[in-house]
Amino acid sequence: MFICLFQMAIQLLEVRFGWFPFNKDYYGILLVPIPIMLLNIVLLVLAAMSKSRVKWFLFIGISSLLVLWCLPLLRIYEPSTDMNPELFLVINFAIFFLLLGLTIEAICFSFAISYRSKLVVEEKNRLERSYRESLEEALLQRTNELQIQNKLIEVQKVKQLEAEFEMKIAETEMVALRAQMNPHFIFNCLNSIKLYTLENDSSTASAYLTKFSQLIRLVLENSRTGKVTLKKELETLELYVELESMRFKEKVKFDLFVDPEIDQQYVELPPLLLQPYVENAIWHGLMHKPGGGTISIHITQPNEFLLHVEISDNGIGREKAMEHKSKSATVQKSFGLKMTSERLEVLNQIYKTKTEVDIVDLKDSDGNSSGTKIILDIPL
Repeated sequence: MFICLFQMAIQLLEVRFGWFPFNKDYYGILLVPIPIMLLNIVLLVLAAMSKSRVKWFLFIGISSLLVLWCLPLLRIYEPSTDMNPELFLVINFAIFFLLLGLTIEAICFSFAISYRSKLVVEEKNRLERSYRESLEEALLQRTNELQIQNKLIEVQKVKQLEAEFEMKIAETEMVALRAQMNPHFIFNCLNSIKLYTLENDSSTASAYLTKFSQLIRLVLENSRTGKVTLKKELETLELYVELESMRFKEKVKFDLFVDPEIDQQYVELPPLLLQPYVENAIWHGLMHKPGGGTISIHITQPNEFLLHVEISDNGIGREKAMEHKSKSATVQKSFGLKMTSERLEVLNQIYKTKTEVDIVDLKDSDGNSSGTKIILDIPL
């Protein structure tokens, strides 16, 4: 552009003002050949420096134009006088070589444009192929992700169904265990009534039957639900201890402490959960003690979601209880506490809790056994 503007400026000055800044003898050379040569040389250098794949078409076309246009100026070929006049005019006519160079250059440029179009089409096809492959890859990846998600959903559904099935089984087991617990509980009470009947103590038997009927009513009511209030559980427990105390001639004493902060009508726990431990304390701790003893129950609530229960007795302790070979006691222990342990496992499975039971052997100052303490932490 600079060369073309320079050429146009020289022509404007010469035509408009009649002023030529160089030697006028070289007007024709400075106005046309030199600018055109410079222009094509610059284009030739730029074409050679280009990184495009079509640069060789441009390089050949510009080189052909320069060589053919400069050929008449070099006077390389001197025509003879006997040459055909038309051929002589063609050879000595500079415009012919210029037009020939322009024609070759135009042909090379057309090849360059065609080759460039081919490259564009190839690039377009490559991009389309790459885009199609990327889409197929993305589609395949998405399909794999969906398959993995579907498998995970299926696994989750299977796990959910298994969990629901296990829950149903656990609930069925719980109903079965409660059904076993109630006959076992009633069986012990009937043994006590049988004892008073054999002793012909009608008044005591009548009082026992009255308390027993109240106890049966509470047991039947509590057995229908999965949980009962703490008040009902303690009421049932007190009736049971009273019945056992009457059987053992008032040798069993009962001491109950409930933290006043506990709302007994609000706090709920599984029915007959504490009774087997109290029963075990009477049969194994106090039954073999000549003077009887006391069962103490201490209930607190450390936090909103935990009930802390301590059941202690001042009986003979577990070590001496093992020495007694009472067949009935052994059977009762294995029956009641085994079912209670199974109930706790099922309850933990149903409610996703962890009810913990800890047994502590109490010792006196001399290191002798002085009873047993059961510690239960019941999640609410």
